[in-house]
Amino acid sequence: MTRLLAALWLAIVAAAAVYLTVLGIAGFPIRTDLLALLPREEQDPVAQLATQAVSRSLGRRIVLAFGDTDRGRARTAARQATAAVAATGLVDPLDSAALQDAGRALATFYFPYRDALLSPADRKALDDGRGEDLSKRALAQAFGFGSPVDATLLAADPFLLLPAFLTSLPNPLGRLALDDGMLTVVDGATTWVVVPMTLRHDPFDLDVQEKLVSAIDNAVGAIARQMPDVKVLRAGAIFFADHGARTAIDEVTMLTIIEIAGTILLIVGVFRRLSPLLLNLLALGVGIAVAFAGTFLIFGEIHVAALLFGTSLIGVAVDYGLHYCTTAFGTAAVTSRQRLAFVMPAITLGLATTLVGYAALAAAPFPGLKQIAVFAIIGLVGAFATVTLWFPLLDRLAPLRHGAPLLAIAALPWTFWKAPGNRIGRGLLVACCLALLGLGFGRYHVDDDVRRLQALSPTLLSQQEEIKRLIGATTEAQHLLVVAPDDETALQREEALIPILDRLVSERAIAGYQISAAFVPSLSRQSADRALIRSRLVEPLQAQHVAQLGLAAAPP
Repeated sequence: MTRLLAALWLAIVAAAAVYLTVLGIAGFPIRTDLLALLPREEQDPVAQLATQAVSRSLGRRIVLAFGDTDRGRARTAARQATAAVAATGLVDPLDSAALQDAGRALATFYFPYRDALLSPADRKALDDGRGEDLSKRALAQAFGFGSPVDATLLAADPFLLLPAFLTSLPNPLGRLALDDGMLTVVDGATTWVVVPMTLRHDPFDLDVQEKLVSAIDNAVGAIARQMPDVKVLRAGAIFFADHGARTAIDEVTMLTIIEIAGTILLIVGVFRRLSPLLLNLLALGVGIAVAFAGTFLIFGEIHVAALLFGTSLIGVAVDYGLHYCTTAFGTAAVTSRQRLAFVMPAITLGLATTLVGYAALAAAPFPGLKQIAVFAIIGLVGAFATVTLWFPLLDRLAPLRHGAPLLAIAALPWTFWKAPGNRIGRGLLVACCLALLGLGFGRYHVDDDVRRLQALSPTLLSQQEEIKRLIGATTEAQHLLVVAPDDETALQREEALIPILDRLVSERAIAGYQISAAFVPSLSRQSADRALIRSRLVEPLQAQHVAQLGLAAAPP
């Protein structure tokens, strides 16, 4: 029966190895984004979809900025980098032709609805009965210096309400201006050319990160060699994800090497044999392999945080094999079956208590913690199964006689604790432990900021803040979710939020906001604005206003 179970476990391990090989050929699905660690809002699927949409939109934005005191060098560097990045096929650069035509396209879109569109300032002026101010403004624009007003627009919109509405729309470009087809901002003596891009793929895909960040690094390196004075800034979730993934993988590798090296040195130094080392490495390797395979099979992916915390599995799983091998120092268990029977109650109890702890962790609503728990549970069970099913078949270790000094040293704490003459010492030790416990509780506090789970690169943060300052825009993901049965109701509810948001801006509680209703007023708002325009402008002022402009009278 034991051999049958051992063969069955061998088949399972072989299947896990094949599965991992197939995954490795295709590329291991490893996640690096912090949002993957957060609990899913299963109670509100609408909120979950909204959060995913906002995160996906923001996460795929990339901004590169090239600055130099010489405008030509900044533009040349921007062109070179844009071409190199576009060659990867991973991004969609912002089309300069589309930018140049954006204003015309926007005016064309809104033109049919011009008689029902008012800027907030014009609406307030009409509400206050200051329609004549709008008439004077239009006359000043028509006859003043600067860009002449199109006669066709004046005939269709004599009070020039549409240009005022377009000017009042939120400006997504911030401080940027279009300079010969390139988004540019002048900051002191430095000209910055800003290149926005949209990533076509998931920014938290390791392959995408490696290809795109490498392409950008190579392009920036080439620019630095040709034009050393050009400054390059970058912003985007993919850069933070790439830095976090590389840091996590490096840390996992370092910790794994340290733990394995320490385990090897400890085992070889204590046992003075290679067979205990090989047996324990086998248990560790099998445990980690089945943990990876099981986690990928259940979740379809694994987060780098689970990898980082999963390295602690090595320190726990090695105990089962070490407990088995240390029986070689005694005389109570000589054969492999006797050794397993001797340690079986202890390692079973150890496995059970550890699994209870990880099972409680798996009950948490955080997907990242669930992955850590599943990874550890499967890995520990795998190591335990390897020790109990394979060790008795592979063990050829003879009884060891050199361990008496080590056993004596290991027994010192127990000797101290049970000796009748050490009662005062034990009491002092307990008092010291309780004092330390009290000090610890005094400093205990809860920090539930999940962002602390991911350390962001100070260099990337500095560059991102500099780009925000230059372009006068933010990439924050905070948002309000407006839920309504139809579009009209949603727009009306957004419009009801505008006074509240404006007050928060005036109080400096928020820097600004964007809202759909600012671009597309509700039908109710359009109907009210149309009536306001007619009653405060068209009926009392249009005839005189049109005459002053020298245009043919339009029907009221």
